[in-house]
Amino acid sequence: MNKKLTKIPDWIFSFLLIFVPFLIIYLCLSPDIWIPPVIEYKWLVIIGFGYWLFVSLCSILFLYLKMVNFSFPFYSIILSLSFWILIISSPLTEQGQNGLRAVIIIISILMIIPSLILKNYFEKRLNKTYKTKGNKKRFTKK
Repeated sequence: MNKKLTKIPDWIFSFLLIFVPFLIIYLCLSPDIWIPPVIEYKWLVIIGFGYWLFVSLCSILFLYLKMVNFSFPFYSIILSLSFWILIISSPLTEQGQNGLRAVIIIISILMIIPSLILKNYFEKRLNKTYKTKGNKKRFTKK
């Protein structure tokens, strides 16, 4: 199936691809930290969407290049989506709806469960196709 070629652990890729860009965006631009907002909310949403798109495409590219395990894109995309929701739900804090913001963030983090179920399904399908391809008899000339 998808055999990882690098010896670098996946958590290093996660840290560099997901957490470092999120921390830079959050610490520099978040209205949660800067009381007078640094940028308008619509630009923050666009930057957050760009972050999510960047992480999604890089995760798939890393999988294609066999730098990470098969499960890496499944949880990295969900984590980046959860961080994006954390960034764009900042107006709920200003309106005094911290409970709603917490529920939305928890639901977005729990979306990792269906994504891992999908990963297991795809993994079983890929294993099944590899097994059936390997069992076919080869015709050779004598």
